[in-house]
Amino acid sequence: KNGNEADIYVGGSSEIRHLGYSIRNSYKQNNELMKKIVWEQNERRKSELDVLQNQINPHFLYNTLTMICGMAAEGMTDKIILVTGALSQIFRYSIKGNDLVSLREELEIVKSYLMIQKGSFADRFTIEYNFSDDAYDCLIPKMVIQPLVENAIVHGLEKSL
Repeated sequence: KNGNEADIYVGGSSEIRHLGYSIRNSYKQNNELMKKIVWEQNERRKSELDVLQNQINPHFLYNTLTMICGMAAEGMTDKIILVTGALSQIFRYSIKGNDLVSLREELEIVKSYLMIQKGSFADRFTIEYNFSDDAYDCLIPKMVIQPLVENAIVHGLEKSL
């Protein structure tokens, strides 16, 4: 049989054969049920991750655009170029097709996000990255770190600053 099916010999008296067929059918049903459960769990996790990845906070976008308007009013062309470049990089990355990315790629987006946030907070916080060289090549779900960093800023820094 294939690798997922038990090789159950069914022979002997009719009662034994009936019992053997029942065991074989139960095994097949359990196997199919387990496949369905695993598939449903994977789909649920994928849906949860999709929601998280598609949730670039509208408040962040609003604040960034407001900050850009303020920079324009002050004639801060160089800063406007940096901020809009970082913002476009974040949005381009968020619609990129890969579900898994290297930590290195994910951190580039986090750095863009934090560069924008530092502008909003007038550089009132500092950032330190501390990863082993091996970690940068590890694959992680795309857009999973940025929402965590955003929550840390919104629920931690904003209240204390």
